[in-house]
Amino acid sequence: MKRVQRLLPMFIVAKAAMAEGATLPVDHRMFDELLHRYVTPAGVSYQDWSQHPEDIQKLRRYLSGLQSATPSQMGAEPALAYWINLYNAATLNLVLEKYPIKSIKDIGAPSSSPWEKTVATVEGRPLSLSQIENDVIRPKFHAARSHFALNCAARGCPPIRPEAYVGERLRSQLEDQTKRFLGDRKTNFVDATGTIWLSKIFEWYAADFEAASGSVWAFVAPYLEGSPAGARSASKSPLRYTEYDWTLNEATNKPPKD
Repeated sequence: MKRVQRLLPMFIVAKAAMAEGATLPVDHRMFDELLHRYVTPAGVSYQDWSQHPEDIQKLRRYLSGLQSATPSQMGAEPALAYWINLYNAATLNLVLEKYPIKSIKDIGAPSSSPWEKTVATVEGRPLSLSQIENDVIRPKFHAARSHFALNCAARGCPPIRPEAYVGERLRSQLEDQTKRFLGDRKTNFVDATGTIWLSKIFEWYAADFEAASGSVWAFVAPYLEGSPAGARSASKSPLRYTEYDWTLNEATNKPPKD
């Protein structure tokens, strides 16, 4: 009897939420645990992950749970966190399905790239990675910093964060991701001549950064070391882009973390 009394308030709250058309928060803890275990500073331990089928199944259960959610009824930040996590989890699942591979580009034929494969069905709509990014995240959220959270399983991509994104900390997580990526001087820097060298991401999605800050340079300037001193000359220089590395972002022979 006491157990029924304890469960009754929870049932009433859940029923009231459904009656009002609200959604219960999405639980990202399973994904968070997997990322903590298999993501290292050197990349993703795909080899170790592939040898733990129970953790592959956890990833797939998490993806299944995401597809049962209704992000259209979430607040802006929980919804954006949801879509970023869905993109990253689906990408990891694609790689693990085909592992071992040298690049995510090895998945699928030229006429059917990995980004065009259906990876999830959300609120009745089948979606590919390309659609999640270009039909949902970019036009609906206008969050330029989300480009540093989406991970395409390549070394040239901003590194995957070793934790899930959550609505209540999303702003600080995205800001930290932006700082980390733009702090990588192999990819983003101002050289001795004042020429700006940036990741190809800034070329491919220039419109998003221009919409956010007025220009690509205005967006990146606060994050590049030494940029204030060279801002006047660098801002007038043509942007140049570093080569994008499509090699799989694998941490070779890195053991999973406890």
